[in-house]
Amino acid sequence: MTADWIVVGSGFTGATAARVLAERGLRVVVLERRANVGGNAFDERTADGVYLHKYGPHLFHTSSERVVKFVTRFASWRPYNHRVLGEHEELRYPLPPNFVLVDLLTGRSSRAVQEVLLATYGAGTRVPLHVLEHHESLDVRDLAGRIREMVFTPYTRKMWGEHAAELLASTEARVPFVVGYDEGYFTDSFQAIPADGYSEFFNRVLDHPRIAVETNHPVGLAALPTAQPVIFTGGLDELLENRLGSLPYRSIRFREHVTSERLPHAATLNFNDGRPQTRVTDMGFTACSKVLSTVWVEETPEPFRPGANEALYPIPAARWRDVHNKYVALLGDSHPNVVVAGRMGRYQYYDMDQACATALRIGSQA
Repeated sequence: MTADWIVVGSGFTGATAARVLAERGLRVVVLERRANVGGNAFDERTADGVYLHKYGPHLFHTSSERVVKFVTRFASWRPYNHRVLGEHEELRYPLPPNFVLVDLLTGRSSRAVQEVLLATYGAGTRVPLHVLEHHESLDVRDLAGRIREMVFTPYTRKMWGEHAAELLASTEARVPFVVGYDEGYFTDSFQAIPADGYSEFFNRVLDHPRIAVETNHPVGLAALPTAQPVIFTGGLDELLENRLGSLPYRSIRFREHVTSERLPHAATLNFNDGRPQTRVTDMGFTACSKVLSTVWVEETPEPFRPGANEALYPIPAARWRDVHNKYVALLGDSHPNVVVAGRMGRYQYYDMDQACATALRIGSQA
């Protein structure tokens, strides 16, 4: 098909943008380097009805009415409120950390500390840890320090290979302290998973007479048009042949274990201690009914090695963002027709709804 637009990548950004462009009457070719569409949200259904997320658990949550209106056109979404536990050696507690952890750490003085937090921030407030670390109360500051060492420091070092001080503040703010006993991981008004899985969702998004999809089709700089408009969602350092040096990414080594045992009280258990693994997830939460067997997926972070594993997470540090911005400028000089988008393209930690919202805007304005 002769295309008005080329979209490189078929994850949430690429698929959403392609659909919006097609519904505007434009012909779109989607080029996907993998054998399947859906990017890192790709999943497969087991014989027992569990949708195995091949690149770690994907929990869709948003408070954007525009995003909800879009995604609900292509799937039946089952309400799902995610629960996460943290484990530090023998101690287990809810995540984000809340008053349960205060009780465990401060014992008899717990109520007094809680009253200070309630008076300062109000019940239900979610407060970044670094804010607690600067509270006027010594007890609150001490508590924040203990939470950092028990929850954030070990996990951050494993996940990112960096000390927390080197990362953007927004990274830590993703897991705030909850003033109260609420154990919900997210607070968005729409929290759900597609009843038929993410892969089917993406197939429906891309099922349009003006969209052609080509899988197993990597795109290099030599094949990138210089006039035809393009939305590019891949890594710019690889595209531009590492002219400014490689950008670092984190990858994950996944180990799957089929079992009839369910993870109790939560779908995910984070390991916030010296173990090399960061978490394990019971994928049974994706099934619409009770299952005979589920799949536990254990994750161990590792550096991205081209050709050996997948680049899954841009490292959220200012120094690498600066290098990325130089790559954006470099691409703009040679290919002003290219719109850079997506988690990899923008070198930012986007949630799925953020990627979708950005693509809706790009597709409607392009």
